[in-house]
Amino acid sequence: MLSAVNAMMFDAIARKDYTGGRKHQAQDVQKAKKTGKYKGRPENMLLQLKIEGLLKEGKSYCDIQI
Repeated sequence: MLSAVNAMMFDAIARKDYTGGRKHQAQDVQKAKKTGKYKGRPENMLLQLKIEGLLKEGKSYCDIQI
């Protein structure tokens, strides 16, 4: 019984830490975007061209899964 309660408390604390970290990360990204320091992940044109070529060959997204 005690181990079940401890497990539930640990799960709740872990979830709170996880969601709090995601919230802080989102706030930092917004702040960086406003100052022009965050531009996001750069496009991978080589990968996009490869996927486009495979789709033109008739392959599905499930077949590609790069």
